[in-house]
Amino acid sequence: MAFLGISLDNVKEVANGLINNASKVLKDNPTLASIASAIPGISLITAGVLIADSLDNETVSEGHGNIVGEGFDETIIKQIESRQKVFGSLDRTKYLKFLNARTPWIKLSSSVNVTSDAKLEGTGLDNIDLRDNKLAQEYVLFGGTSTFKTGAITQRSGLYDAYNIGDQSQGYRPMPGITSITSKNRNRGSIRESIINIKAYNTTQFNIIDLLYLRLGYTVLLEWGHSVYVDNNLEEKVMNESDTLTDRFLRQGGFNNQKELLNAIAENKKKLCGNYDAVYGKVSNFSWNFETDGSYTITLTVLSLGDVIESLKINTIAKGKTSDEKKTEEEGGDEAKTNKEIINSYKNKDSISKLFYQAYEELKNTNNELSSNDSEHPVSALTDEVARELGFSNGGDFISIQEYSGWITSDPFIYVRLGGFLHYLKNNSLIYSGETSIIDIDNNEERNIIFTTPYAISADPRICIIKTDITVQNIGLADSFLSDTDSYKVFANLPYDFKTTIKNIEVGQLMNVYINVPFILKSMDELRDENGNISLYSLLDKICSGINDSLGNINTLSLAVDDEDNNRLYFIDETALPEKDQLLESFGYSTKNAIFEIFGYTPNNATFVSNLSIKTEITNDIATMITVGAQANGQAVGEDATAFSKWNKGLIDRIIPEKNDKKKSVEEEKPEEEKPDYEGTIEEYEDFIDSMATQKFTDSIDSFKSVLKNFLTYIQGQQSQKEGKASGTVGFIPVSLNLDIVGLSGMKILQKFTINQKFLPYNYPESIEFLVKGLNQKVDNNGWTTSIESLSIPKNTSTGANPTLPASQPPFTSTNEGSNTGTVPQNATNAVGGTPKKTSGAKYSVNNIPTTRDLCKALPGEIKGSIVKSKIQNAYSTVKNPNYVKGKKELVDKLEKAYDVLLKQGIKLDIGDSARSYDVQRQAYITNEAARKSNPKLPYKAHPCQGYHVAGQAFDLNQTSSQDKDIKSHGKIYKALYDAGLRRIANEWWHWGIGEASHTINQRFPGDIKNINIY
Repeated sequence: MAFLGISLDNVKEVANGLINNASKVLKDNPTLASIASAIPGISLITAGVLIADSLDNETVSEGHGNIVGEGFDETIIKQIESRQKVFGSLDRTKYLKFLNARTPWIKLSSSVNVTSDAKLEGTGLDNIDLRDNKLAQEYVLFGGTSTFKTGAITQRSGLYDAYNIGDQSQGYRPMPGITSITSKNRNRGSIRESIINIKAYNTTQFNIIDLLYLRLGYTVLLEWGHSVYVDNNLEEKVMNESDTLTDRFLRQGGFNNQKELLNAIAENKKKLCGNYDAVYGKVSNFSWNFETDGSYTITLTVLSLGDVIESLKINTIAKGKTSDEKKTEEEGGDEAKTNKEIINSYKNKDSISKLFYQAYEELKNTNNELSSNDSEHPVSALTDEVARELGFSNGGDFISIQEYSGWITSDPFIYVRLGGFLHYLKNNSLIYSGETSIIDIDNNEERNIIFTTPYAISADPRICIIKTDITVQNIGLADSFLSDTDSYKVFANLPYDFKTTIKNIEVGQLMNVYINVPFILKSMDELRDENGNISLYSLLDKICSGINDSLGNINTLSLAVDDEDNNRLYFIDETALPEKDQLLESFGYSTKNAIFEIFGYTPNNATFVSNLSIKTEITNDIATMITVGAQANGQAVGEDATAFSKWNKGLIDRIIPEKNDKKKSVEEEKPEEEKPDYEGTIEEYEDFIDSMATQKFTDSIDSFKSVLKNFLTYIQGQQSQKEGKASGTVGFIPVSLNLDIVGLSGMKILQKFTINQKFLPYNYPESIEFLVKGLNQKVDNNGWTTSIESLSIPKNTSTGANPTLPASQPPFTSTNEGSNTGTVPQNATNAVGGTPKKTSGAKYSVNNIPTTRDLCKALPGEIKGSIVKSKIQNAYSTVKNPNYVKGKKELVDKLEKAYDVLLKQGIKLDIGDSARSYDVQRQAYITNEAARKSNPKLPYKAHPCQGYHVAGQAFDLNQTSSQDKDIKSHGKIYKALYDAGLRRIANEWWHWGIGEASHTINQRFPGDIKNINIY
């Protein structure tokens, strides 16, 4: 955000300065003095307070984000834990009402005000004063039908009151009421659809329902909850009338606007610990049947107001458009070739096209060339004043770049910044109620972040461009024009940077992508319906697809709507961000994972899940990816299947061990001039970078997108293999976990959760993370049930490809495969039946021993972090000289968990070696290799760069007979270690750790005792 062309941080600094030292700050900064002097009649200190307050308010209003995978709100996590404690309580007498009499309630209130008595004529209600909001207050659908009087809801009761609504021609009839509701999410959860089933028993009752609730486009408030619930302090509570929002909703002026109401709903969900839910929406459809018993069965459909977004049409009428202009545009539009011609020919088609034409004309008449980092390709921008008059946020939102040499001579390219375009749409194309918009578009620059890589660049300036620097190190071939340290600034004169760093993680700022104006104009033309209207949602979706395509498809951008946040339309990237928990925490979001117990009963921790299913939905689109992912390396040219290969780590298809996209014959000799696929990919990328950096390209631009996609897929796969993590570029994985639970609100679409991992297949918790895909609520005579649908994303994804990766080895060549710490017996086999590589035969050898470990490559599965001391003393510990087991924190946490479990069973683990010094391992390796020269039969020792002890991710049990027998028979020690998340290697029963190996709980290893399971 800019304030009169000055950055937000600078304005905040000066605002605080006005408060603390007004005269000095203004004396030193005349420009900012003008800001304060523009506020007449107040002191400078007061001006500073006003500016600071204004900025703080803006920060709150723009405090949204688009990162998928945040945790549930802390209140909801505590409620899940509280319920599990109650359902597992040893003394259930305190919670008998909640456990046995937890009946639901439903309440429906109307926003209809009657403004004419004529509307009541013939309804049977014309003799009662029901004008304004009185009809809505008199007939609230709650417990049958209730009335709102003197600030409280009163339920009708007794024969006369409850059975006397309407005429008596059929005798006493029950009052109308709701029989059941369902509320579910549509379109990946962005829109909420509620179905309300209502019963009316005579014509008068039906007329009441018709006037209040069968009004298409009018809004209603639907509320429901548990009559009895347990709060987060484990106290049983009864839901009261004051706990609902009906009172304020029915009072004139109770809520000033929909945003205030939506905020109140969100706060009420937290206040009542997720035991209350509500929908504020519009009536979109209804149907009714007249039954043989004289009653009416009515079905009402209510959609959250986010539904408006999908149907919202951009104002397509260009002011001042004449029939001659319309004829000219129809004749000239198809013939326009250059950017100038396209903008001119579209200028009268609609208001947005008119805006772009006016902005371009202003740009031509404005001598506002930006400071040049690239003198051959100058950038011109609007002035801030002109830009704001047109509806943009500042001058840098609309720019032109002169002359792409060798392509289209002297034809400037015209771009609009995505954030600036959305700013215009927010203020000119949305629906407002007073000063408050019914929907919102999130164009916050700082919080709309997407995955990127140091090699990211736009492959098609006809769609979009980004400002980026690409530093190339050790990536190319020897004869390449790119040296080992070349740095190229691409579109260096753009006003806004695309890439930024948060918590040392490089991300892309989506709002700073510059969209080609003719691309928008042509897209709008393609999207016009038969009436000439253009859907706002469809246009933004088209822009998403264009950005995906142009950036090499490493991103999967799409649209979502948060119906609880003023129907906020925002962009999400299905490509998982690396270290996303750190990013979420930097924005103040929860990262804690809610854990649902799903089976069985344990004291103070039992399930409230009534149904569970895990299923996969494999589509044709990912069939190739899964096939390639069925090997450990998981890549063929053009495909990144590292998420699935991470899933399959430690497994191999013995019949087809490798799955590639090119036929290779062992008998066919490769021609000398033929280069490996990865080298061809690099060469193509080098040519591409040369063209983009110098802006010298012709029709070859049409191939750039596939070149960029192939290269980024290749290099990102390299990075994933290097880090031992899945690539996030595959987006969502078609593995879904679905739960039915006792009704609970407060969860949101794309938040993360999990279940007790011991009930999942063993590698699921290590490979994928579950995100909420859909939330379906059902309330009927059987109670309130919430159904959670989920999808999956790769867990612990890799960062953007590191620009220092060597290209001398083929994709996914692993130099650490099969390495173990300690002594490895010859001819030993690993857990999948293969033979571990000998250390001396790997890339690391006695002739290649780095002096320090930070010069070693990361091991597969290696995690970041320092070595910490556990509470467990090892076998070398004495009273005078205590010695403790050490390792990475994740290892220590898991080991201590297993240790405590076994202590309760009367078993004390006897642990020897754990974290090992690099220098100690280095010297042991050198000594052992020297001894093996004279005696080759001596066992191998791990190279110091390949040892998991050195990485702090392994420990050895002391080789006692009791521990030996227990592990080999899969006994109590084995089970405790496994349940804690620790894994052993195949050939050493005593060697356990994390990240080094994976296996099922029933995996059989060499030397195991058969047919014995003592747990």
